[in-house]
Amino acid sequence: MKKIFVFILLVFLASKLLASEEISLRRCMLLPVADSIKGAISYQIYEKLENYLKDSTWCYYRHNSEIMNILRNYKNNIHEHLNNPEVRNLIAEKTNSGSLISVTIKSLASGSEVSLKIYGSNGEDIYIDEKTNLSHSNIEVIYQTLINWLTKFEKMIPYDGLIIGVLGDQFTVDTGTLYGVMDEDHVDIVRLTEKKVHPLLKTIVDWKYDQVAIAKIFHARKSISQGKVIEYESKKKLKVGDWLVLKKTKKGKTEEEIEIMKYPESETFDFGRLGTLGIDIVLGPGSVSQETAGTITRKMSGLMYGAKLDLELWATRDFWGSVEIEKKFASLSKDEGTFTKNSNNTDFGIYKIKAGYRYLPLGFFYGPRVDGYIGYAKNSYGVENSAADGIVAASISGLMFGANANIPIYKDVRIWVELDFILGASYSEEAVVYGEDESSSSYHLEFGGSYAWNPTMSFQGAIGYVSSKAKFESPEREYKFKDTSVRSGVVFTF
Repeated sequence: MKKIFVFILLVFLASKLLASEEISLRRCMLLPVADSIKGAISYQIYEKLENYLKDSTWCYYRHNSEIMNILRNYKNNIHEHLNNPEVRNLIAEKTNSGSLISVTIKSLASGSEVSLKIYGSNGEDIYIDEKTNLSHSNIEVIYQTLINWLTKFEKMIPYDGLIIGVLGDQFTVDTGTLYGVMDEDHVDIVRLTEKKVHPLLKTIVDWKYDQVAIAKIFHARKSISQGKVIEYESKKKLKVGDWLVLKKTKKGKTEEEIEIMKYPESETFDFGRLGTLGIDIVLGPGSVSQETAGTITRKMSGLMYGAKLDLELWATRDFWGSVEIEKKFASLSKDEGTFTKNSNNTDFGIYKIKAGYRYLPLGFFYGPRVDGYIGYAKNSYGVENSAADGIVAASISGLMFGANANIPIYKDVRIWVELDFILGASYSEEAVVYGEDESSSSYHLEFGGSYAWNPTMSFQGAIGYVSSKAKFESPEREYKFKDTSVRSGVVFTF
């Protein structure tokens, strides 16, 4: 059990190291300021610019302490390394920054030369490349010059946020109330098609994009928001990386038309209308056995096959409920011990009803998720009764507790681990063979992964293990059921 929770913890921590394929230009980081007089000016300029960026409404400032620790080994030639596009790309990935702000100040005989470059997350794209000569080295004048250029860059950014998660017609965007996004805001969703590069300066000067949809924000937090499409402008569907542009109404539509299109208000405890339906084919070995004093006296096993149906409904983005039905069939054959009948036609059934809470460590639905749940579970084992062989149809049921950790590891790819168990399990048998149990238990452990084929359909696969047993006294015996199954199927989002 301890190893399982350690694994879940490591998986969660690993998720924090994943870098997004598309990083917003509004996630900015200030690189160390270079000057030609051994830091006499650079420190003051850096401090003032950092305070400005922290207080700004366009930049989600990324602290560079981690990068400074890395670059401290290159203290004597740090700026030479920062001129390397690969190093800049590494910094962007480590800090999840889409804009790397580089400032250089050179002392001249009569004044100073001030330059500013802003690089993209790939370390190569240049969005701003400005340079000017000032007649003096006044800190405030240099600072104001840089602020003017940063203001110019702010106006250049062609979007207010990037979509970081898609679920059908709903989406999550990496901006919120701190940056001007509010509940009820209408927004354009657009998709980049081309970046225009200046033929001489080699800077990005314009973007071409296509209109995808009109949407409405229904849940805005400080730095993240959720919305839903209210009208598609093309046959294209939403995808991660699409741009969000704030607006109040779409041109050409009346207020009355916009009112009709509005998505109903979503409160925290409103019951939702979305969920998933999973259908899987299941295959794997199963067994039934009898043990006395820890030694297997009889055992039958065989290859089982069947199907699983899993319906999950989301009341809100945090609370959900689900129903699971799994049925497998097999013809078990003698494995150990002596039997009057060496084969047994059987079916194993698993039935679960769950109600759970979803914890979102990073605050949005499409990042890491940790589910805790409670419910009712029943494991049914429909073997052919044979009192002489100690084989009897039985079931173990009771109150179930469980947890599931689910994280993204790459674009459209997620993995999960799940553990649940029946607390105070109740044992019952179709015919009296063992009688009343002293204690019973059952647990289920599963590892799996999924791939999002499109916003409404995913493919998934998992390997799971279920163990159920009942203990008896006079004489001391254990009656056990085990099965290891591999399942694969499809999940529909509705």
